[in-house]
Amino acid sequence: MVRIILGAIAIAVLTIIATIALSPAMATSTDMESYLWTPAGVGRHEIVCKRVIIHPEARPLPQSSHQQPVQIRSAIVSENYCAGMPKPAY
Repeated sequence: MVRIILGAIAIAVLTIIATIALSPAMATSTDMESYLWTPAGVGRHEIVCKRVIIHPEARPLPQSSHQQPVQIRSAIVSENYCAGMPKPAY
């Protein structure tokens, strides 16, 4: 009887430890995210706030290359994200 209770406690403790240790909150991201003022598009003079995310990719490159491949995504966001930066006058 005591062995069953100790076994159940051990399983409960291990489950709690595994849940905490493998929690998504402990996950890390190598993505770089920044906000900047930039023209809305090519040939446009409207200045907007954009979020730019740079995500490193694990794909092979020629050995002569000293660069890391990345995927760049950007999207127009609220001006509140760029409020702390001076807005350029183009």
